Parts: sequence; structure tokens; C-alpha cells
Amino acid sequence: MRAIATTGRTRPIRGFTIIETTIASALSVAIIGGVVGLMTAGQRSVDTGMTRTRLEGQARTAVGRLASEIRGAKIDPFAGGAATVHTLTFRRRYGAYHENAIQNFDDFDLSTARIRWDQLPQATLRLDLAPGEIANGRDDNSNGIADECVVSHVVGGVTTALCTNVASNGLTFRWASAKTLEISLTLVARDADGSSFSVPVTELVFPRN
Repeated sequence: MRAIATTGRTRPIRGFTIIETTIASALSVAIIGGVVGLMTAGQRSVDTGMTRTRLEGQARTAVGRLASEIRGAKIDPFAGGAATVHTLTFRRRYGAYHENAIQNFDDFDLSTARIRWDQLPQATLRLDLAPGEIANGRDDNSNGIADECVVSHVVGGVTTALCTNVASNGLTFRWASAKTLEISLTLVARDADGSSFSVPVTELVFPRN
């Protein structure tokens, strides 16, 4: 039986070297790490954006409540002739049948058809430290925000918190003109990284002054 001669040559199969495998692995890890990093950063950005949007809504709602309380009220002069204050005192008539008016109408002068502002109870809007906070630049109540404040409404010896998450010195009142009061409110929160950021809101109000 004759042997059949073959003219073709079989090439040996060449595999990857250790160096090539190491380089490929390093590139894969770098690419995967970059993708994961981008996804994480994107999620943090989304979370921060949602927190900021929520905080802006809270700030606008709070400023609206402050404005409705001051609108139509008579603002007392700022203490010491200051141009800007964090505490506002005012007098407001809550309708024709105020608790005093029910008895003897002593807050309304029928002869002149004018309100007797000095007979109305005094109300106050002020900035107070949040429970557990001390004005020391540190986060004393362990919520991630240093010197966090609240906006308090005080009338008749009763104090009500109108707004929380307020930045230190985050509430100011100033006269923008002779008849226009500017309310500035700054709320603060933590983002996805744990660092704090603030959202300022301003509104103009026309009191009875």
C-alpha cells in the first residue's frame, strides 16, 4: 500500500502569552471600573437633583406661608434701626371678629374707620436653633447639618414651627422699598455624598405699612 504524500504544512496553534493576558485583564478591569464609576456618579447626580427639587418646593411653600402671615399686617420698626433682621414683629387683624373685637371692638375706630393697630396682639417670626443644636458650627443633633435652624411663629405666648431645615442665618427680612418687604429663606440638606448644599428663595410682600 502506498503512502500518500501531503504537501500542506500544519501551522502550530499559537496561544496568548502571560503578558498579553495580563494586559487584557487590566484593560477589562479599567473599562468595567470606568463604567461602574459613571453609573454611580449618574445615580448620585439624580439623587442630588431630586433632593434639591424637593428642597426648593419646601422653601417656596415655607416662604408662601410667611408671606401670607405678613401680607396685610403692620410691621413694627426694626430694632435699632437695622436695615436687615432675622426676627420680625408685626400686628395683624384676623378678620372683623377678632377675639378682642367680639367684646368691644377696641381694635377698630368706627369714627375714623381705621384699625387701632396698637390694640392688636403682637406676633413674631424669628429664627431659632433646631432642637439639639448649639450655635458652635458643629452638627450637635447628628443629622449632618451644622447649626440647623427652624422658623418659629410666636403669638400669645404660643410658639409654632413653620419651617425646618433652615440654614444658619437662613431667614432675613429687609425693606426693599418704603412699602415692600423682602423675605429671604435658605433651606439646607445633604446630597448623596453626605455633603450639605443650600437652596435660597426670596419673595416680596406688601404689608400695611
